[in-house]
Formats: sequence, C-alpha cells, structure tokens
Amino acid sequence: MTEQNYMFVTGRLVQGDVFTPQIKNMNGGPLTDLKGNPKVQYFIAVAVEKTDAAMMQTFEQIKQVAIAGFPGGETQRPDFAWKVIDGDDLKHAGKTGFAGCMVFRFTSGFPVKAYTKGAASQIVDPNQIKRGYYVRVAFTAVANNNATKPGVYLNTSLVELVGYGDEIASGPDATAVLGAAGAVAMPAGASATPVASGPPMTPAPIPTPAPIPTPAPIP
Repeated sequence: MTEQNYMFVTGRLVQGDVFTPQIKNMNGGPLTDLKGNPKVQYFIAVAVEKTDAAMMQTFEQIKQVAIAGFPGGETQRPDFAWKVIDGDDLKHAGKTGFAGCMVFRFTSGFPVKAYTKGAASQIVDPNQIKRGYYVRVAFTAVANNNATKPGVYLNTSLVELVGYGDEIASGPDATAVLGAAGAVAMPAGASATPVASGPPMTPAPIPTPAPIPTPAPIP
C-alpha cells in the first residue's frame, strides 16, 4: 500500500460539522456527484491566520499538487477551485472568524474520525467539537482531473481537537439583523408590560345531596 502524503492545517472551525453529513446542496435540493447521483458529504471549513508560516507552507504544497495535476497551466485560471479562500474577500469578510484568515474547505465522502489532543482518545460525542473550537486537520490533496472545472480536492482524513473558542452559532446574528431594522412600532392592542389577568374563577360548590331517610321497621 502506498503511504499517504498527509498535510496538516491547524485553525478555527468556522463552518460545517465534523460528524453531521450534508445531503442537500445550497438550493435545498439533493446533493449529487458529477453524474447526478445522490451523495453524502462531510464538510468543514477551517480558518487560519494569514501570518501562520506553517499554513503558508501547506498552501504551497497544495499548489504543487495542483500544478502537477494540471501541467497545461489551468491553475492560472481565475475559476480554478483551490478550496482555499481569502477570508478578507468582500464576499466572505463578514462571516464570523473569516477576516484576516485563509479558510481551508475540507470534504469527505465517509465519516471522519476525530480525537482529543495527541490522539489520547477518540471523540464519539458530536457535542465535543463545535463551530468556533480549534482543530488540526490531517488531509490529502488531489487534482480533480476535470478540465472543464479544474481544481483540487482537500480530503479530510482525521480531525484533532486542540483547543476551545467562542462557539459560532448557526443562523444570522440577532443583534446585527434586528438592530439594523430599527425600533419596532408597538402594534395596536399590544402592551409594553404583561397584562394582569382577573382573579381566578372559583367553581360553584357542588350541593350536598339530602340524606335518604331510613325506613321504619315493619311491626
């Protein structure tokens, strides 16, 4: 068996889920492969500070894999799918944890094993790794061999939990969304304070039936 050339990236988990697979695409339809067949995909995105020297070395390794897979210069195309995005790009800078980082997008068609620091124990509880925590990802890079849509795949091999951070909740930021909408006008019939209810109704007493007289003994 050929030894895999594993690469490593350590950063903050900003998108996706280590344990929960994706089965739908961005439009809500079924996730499919290039042939249109339904597929399951495990996806995570990890943000690494641009000043991280180890990250830049790993990115260079990915570039060499891409160039070897596309010797015709396809890597120079603006639509080449590097699976590494600039977190300061206007399309992404507003996303939590993206600014100032390069964001690596990893996928796998199979469940990924996760471990505590140093592989001391395997993690089986999905709640132990949440978005916002810090992880190290062992992965492989391979050219996708698609001349029409050239790019690389970053295939997740293992995930190691290395630290904790502020959890990134899914969904919109309530403060940003509601604050931008301005103050809300009080609807007709609404009260700014809880409306006091009347005293509880006391049920009417149930009348006690009259005693049944005991018949006199027959002489």
